This record gives sequence, C-alpha cells and structure tokens, in this order.
Amino acid sequence: IDTELGPALRVYEFDRYNNTVWQVDMVLKGPTLWVHPKVSNPTENDVRGYWWTCVAHTITGDSRVVTPAVGAVQTSIPTNEAVTVGKSAWPVFATFIKNESFCGVRQASSPYSYKGADNSYYGNIPGHVDIFVRIPKPRTPYIAHSAPDGYSIV
Repeated sequence: IDTELGPALRVYEFDRYNNTVWQVDMVLKGPTLWVHPKVSNPTENDVRGYWWTCVAHTITGDSRVVTPAVGAVQTSIPTNEAVTVGKSAWPVFATFIKNESFCGVRQASSPYSYKGADNSYYGNIPGHVDIFVRIPKPRTPYIAHSAPDGYSIV
C-alpha cells in the first residue's frame, strides 16, 4: 500500500474468536523500520483482549525497558491454586513471588539486586513473567528496549 512514508507492507487477519481484525503496516525508511499495529473491532460489542507482540531482540541483564509508564500489573505469578495478579508502581517494585529476594540474572553483589529493584533492567526480572505497564493519558504510549551500548528498539 502507498503511505506518506512510502510503500508499506500490510499483514492482517480476521480473528474468528473475537470477531476482530488485526493488522500490522510496515515501512522501511532508510535504516529504520516503522511498524504500526492495529486491532479493530467492527462489531457493536465490547471484547476483551490485548495486543501481544514478540520481537526478537538481544538482551542482557543491563538491557533496559524505557516507557513513560507509572504502574505495572504482573499476571504470571503461579500459586498452588491459581494465577495471582499483582499491581505496583513502575519500575521499582518487589516481584510478586514467594522469594522476593530473587535477583534475576544479576549476581547478589550487584547494586541492582534488592527488594524493590528497578525492574526496567531485565537483569532484575526474576525469570519468565508477564508484566503489563500502565501509561496514563496524555502521555504518548511506547515501550523501548535499550541496550547498554545505546542501541534501541521502540
């Protein structure tokens, strides 16, 4: 398709479960790949859902998530009976697991390894978790991943 930035590639699909349509428009302009995801609900009914994206990006314990978020919800906290949901401020909070002193991939001697760690650093996130951030209006929503060498992806 033609756009203001030049020719774009659009991928899309109809979601039969929610009766919604998702699409992703992609434009390569110089060395930058611009991506615009969109979910549309053509029905009159509200539907539950969220946009999940998996982007291949090399990370280390010193890689960081940069976002204008003020809060977070962690949903993958297994207990013996169910999955617990925890809410917190972003990015400094103790993880919602039984052993809150777990310090992720960092060594115990790291200055970032403590209860209430800055979880914007991947090294402070203990294992595989789902963390959803809350970005209040009128802030522009974005999530960027920044490597220690300054390389970033938004």
